[in-house]
Amino acid sequence: MNYSGFRRAVSLCILTLLCVLPLPGCEGGAGDVTTAQTEGTSAQTQPSEEPSTFTVASEGTVKCAIVRPVDATAAEIDAAVRIRQQLLSMFPGSNVTLRDDFSKDGKYDSDSPEILVGNTGYPETREVFSETGYGKAVVRISGAKLCVFSATDSGISFAAGKACEIFSSLLSSGSVVFGKNDEYSLEISKPLSTLPYFEGGLYSSVYCSGDKAYQVYVSGAAPEMLDAYLSKLSAAGFEKTSDREIEKNRFCVLTGNGTAVTAYYTDTNRTVRIIAEPESNLYVSAEWDGNAVTTPILTMIGRRYAPGNRYLDTEAESGLMCFVLRLSDGRFVVVDGGVYDGTASYSQAIYAKMREQAPDPSKIVIAAWIITHSHNDHVGGFCSFAATYSKNVTLESFHANFPDETTFTSAGETTNDYKRTVSALKSYFPGTKVYKMHTGQQFRIADALFEVYYTHEDFVTRTRTVGTVTNNWNNSSLIFSVDIAGQRIMFTGDSQEIPNNLTASVFGSYLKSDILQVCHHGGVGGTNALYRAIDPEIALYTTSDALVGTYISKWSYNYYLVNELHVKEYFNSADRITTFALPYHAKSSGFIKSTVN
Repeated sequence: MNYSGFRRAVSLCILTLLCVLPLPGCEGGAGDVTTAQTEGTSAQTQPSEEPSTFTVASEGTVKCAIVRPVDATAAEIDAAVRIRQQLLSMFPGSNVTLRDDFSKDGKYDSDSPEILVGNTGYPETREVFSETGYGKAVVRISGAKLCVFSATDSGISFAAGKACEIFSSLLSSGSVVFGKNDEYSLEISKPLSTLPYFEGGLYSSVYCSGDKAYQVYVSGAAPEMLDAYLSKLSAAGFEKTSDREIEKNRFCVLTGNGTAVTAYYTDTNRTVRIIAEPESNLYVSAEWDGNAVTTPILTMIGRRYAPGNRYLDTEAESGLMCFVLRLSDGRFVVVDGGVYDGTASYSQAIYAKMREQAPDPSKIVIAAWIITHSHNDHVGGFCSFAATYSKNVTLESFHANFPDETTFTSAGETTNDYKRTVSALKSYFPGTKVYKMHTGQQFRIADALFEVYYTHEDFVTRTRTVGTVTNNWNNSSLIFSVDIAGQRIMFTGDSQEIPNNLTASVFGSYLKSDILQVCHHGGVGGTNALYRAIDPEIALYTTSDALVGTYISKWSYNYYLVNELHVKEYFNSADRITTFALPYHAKSSGFIKSTVN
């Protein structure tokens, strides 16, 4: 436990009234997450009967203190400071106290006039939250307190600005008296607003996941808490469309009121995650009539993209990740796409293989294009393909899970490639449906069954998001599989150590696959735990031939994968195009350099 959490825990032991309602946090800001303790906040007395006014100042003097959470985030700190500065500017002779809710010298007093900013541990804040929900920003009287509250960082920033605006408008003869008619509420997120209040757990937070999706994260949870919440969702008008148990984990998808909710419990870390988003973000599998017109094929595309490029003092001119999967109904699924056209043309190679493999080359249909993450060596080929070949193909759906733009910024990551991808979609495939993938979701496209095991949403903890870790945007990469032709192919994108070990600990042997796209082109980031769980027969590297040997000798998990598990063949993309007629089983042993089919 960090110092602020310890100090609060000590306060909890001293105080006598326990309140067990959880408080979520905020999106936006550094890391897009706010946390608040929910293991029980104490008070000596319940709030007194609620008055109809709150006196901010009278006779030129501020009459209240400002209180923020002991573990306040940057957004809550900024909001509290902003309100204090506003009051100091309006009443320059006043001493405006700003303190934490469980500061060393501060004791809760239900009758003490205070402005509570953010997710404080006081019961007045909890009462406002339970009535307001996750998706609003409010300025509201509760007991002897004035609550400036929102469960999101963008919301708390807005609420603080609105409070300052209201205080200024109420100034009269050196006094500011806030009344019931001055209370304010604004909906920040419609999907969040539809969620009922989650009860239980130790800490909860709200994280902006991008694409109008928000995650409520609850640590210290238990399976029965998810059960109780699912009942709440049902009572609120949501209908369950999926309910799956894997190992000791449970994954549910519900829809209602124009909102899709992905709610899941993972046992290894005792965490509940509830993701609310527009229902249009959710892909709904279409029934396949079973009409197979061809056989499935997996194609791995490698190009020479950077003449003279070296890495680890080794030739690194070729490789990168791009896969094309032909389904039995003749449509295609593309995973990533290599770099933009320039010194290499991934887009040209993608289109050429589709024309070659399509039952009718004049009617090429891409059922889905899946992007693991937004780095240019994964989205570039898609952008070039869209610009060059959009008129020659039909793209039915686009699947990804990109973080919110503020998360890019807080991680020090450029948004250029992300924005270019979004622009390419809108400009060249304006009618294509765009879907957001979430852990535990399973969906079918023709004879292919896709399953998601990790997204950047799983990286979120009480103190961490992909936005709080600089120089490792690969933590935002998807991990998913596709089952087809009686085999499972595992795609890991550029996933790194923390996501890989987390995925292995959550899913264990359920990850067992026949073919593995090796993490991060085969470079840094893999783990023994993940490779042991997947334990493939075929391993696919996406780098130069020279680097494969270097990678295997330098990083023990690569050696472990190809020499100590059950890998019979491993292939590399280099500057070749390699096709696997599915199901594919090893025909020899060791490193295979030539094209298979």
